[in-house]
Amino acid sequence: MEFILTSDFQTIATEIASLVFPKTQFQVLSKEIGVGNVAITFKNPRDFSDNFRIRFYPKLKTLTVSGYSQQGIVHFNFYAENNNNCEWRNGGGSKIDRPSCVGERFEFLAKKFYPFLQEFFLGEVFDNFFISREFENAATEVATQAFPGFDFSLSYSKQRNKELYLSFRGARNIKLKTLKIPTKVPLTPESIYFNIDFRSHAKCLAIDTVWEGEQYLLFYNSIGNLSWSTLLLENINSPAKFGKEFENIAVTIYPILQEFFPG
Repeated sequence: MEFILTSDFQTIATEIASLVFPKTQFQVLSKEIGVGNVAITFKNPRDFSDNFRIRFYPKLKTLTVSGYSQQGIVHFNFYAENNNNCEWRNGGGSKIDRPSCVGERFEFLAKKFYPFLQEFFLGEVFDNFFISREFENAATEVATQAFPGFDFSLSYSKQRNKELYLSFRGARNIKLKTLKIPTKVPLTPESIYFNIDFRSHAKCLAIDTVWEGEQYLLFYNSIGNLSWSTLLLENINSPAKFGKEFENIAVTIYPILQEFFPG
């Protein structure tokens, strides 16, 4: 099964690869192998000899880096719980000595990628959980419609009970600022930060944000109820500043979250 990797994942993965191949622009592809395992392929369109593949087995706490050497295809098996048993094998599966040409590179990649992959996937079955580019675009578009003077980026994490936590970071659009194009929202802050905690089973979400030193929490559920609170007060009126904008985000993004993550 093919997966669409998030932009955050691709950025960090290519940064790690660039430590070994500093002048190579890789295309990053991935697919599921077996149940809950993933293969990530790094392709250099200009020189296939730079290509390498990482296979990650979270339950076994094992990672394999495969690629080309002067001996042909070679594989480096990295075992997180017993580094002394890490081994090299050739394309036929036989044990070999560490290749002089790629040995140091592949071992470095294994040690760098393992904690990174472990952090992203938490050692559990993936359950087809890769936020697609389609969802990223839809979610950031909702934020941009509410705050048209800002460009938003999105990061996420998934809890084991299928809760989804999204973090939005918006930076003021430089072009709008420079050209002084009027927008519906006053561009007083330089950035906007807010988080969405989506709970598919409970059929609700919460948005938390901070304005002028005050933390606000907006609750929204599937039957359309909206309620605001702060750290000290519950059931307050909608904040005069940006209250409607965040309410629009809640109402608009909820059905999108339901569609992509039905739970």
